[in-house]
Amino acid sequence: MQTCRRVRRSSVPQIALEMLLEAELERHDALAVTVGSMDGLLVAGAGRLNHEHVAAIASMRLSGYMDNSWTGPLARAAFRMSVVKLPDGMELVVTSVGARTLSPEVEAGVRRILS
Repeated sequence: MQTCRRVRRSSVPQIALEMLLEAELERHDALAVTVGSMDGLLVAGAGRLNHEHVAAIASMRLSGYMDNSWTGPLARAAFRMSVVKLPDGMELVVTSVGARTLSPEVEAGVRRILS
């Protein structure tokens, strides 16, 4: 008999995403984990930093824009980002701040939840 690896579940996509991001946050002791659009709009977030700010900075970093006057104290923080492509072609940015890595499980989870 297989045991379930996930204890908390939700059939509501927004809640399921938040639970996934909270698990990633705890797994890697990150300051924040977010999912945002390529334009920097927040989809979901977890952690103690401003989620909207993290999603916006991730978008800026991916586009090569590095204005430290806007990013402020997060300018030197470790950002781990991954672009996740959904089956409908939409691309989202998964970002972890303050962690050394970003789990492939979180990328797969985002794809599964939003597909």
